[in-house]
Amino acid sequence: MPARKALFFPVVNLVNVNTNTQTAEALRAEIASCFDGVTTLSVEVDGTPIEGLQRHPDRFRVRSVAFDVTLPAKNLFEVFAVVLPSGIYSPAVSDGFYIMLKPLDVGDHLLRIHGESPCGSPFDVTYRLTAAPSNLDSAETKEEAKEESHARDSTD
Repeated sequence: MPARKALFFPVVNLVNVNTNTQTAEALRAEIASCFDGVTTLSVEVDGTPIEGLQRHPDRFRVRSVAFDVTLPAKNLFEVFAVVLPSGIYSPAVSDGFYIMLKPLDVGDHLLRIHGESPCGSPFDVTYRLTAAPSNLDSAETKEEAKEESHARDSTD
């Protein structure tokens, strides 16, 4: 992944789609209890926990506006043993806890995400990330070197 890019990801989240005649409000109510009663939220970067996530979870909670979703024949819901044929589903809503991490320094990093809610299995995943300089970084470095060179030339 490029260094100097912020990371945005869910700790735990759900999407609920209308499969009958449900309203956005009804869909939200169906999944709200999963997050109103969240029991554990944690994110660690290189062994350092994100402060406040467990103590103040509402600061990290995001409830979407209603939206439409187009599903292909084989879709994510199959993972949960839910068969939804391809098509456009409306409305759909999402609820959950999300993190925006500041950009990581160049190098290797360990990102651990853990979440538990009353609605399902605990979520526990570890990512090994390598933040690499991007072309933008090298272009900026070249520009800085050029500016330093010009500054030296003008003082000589």
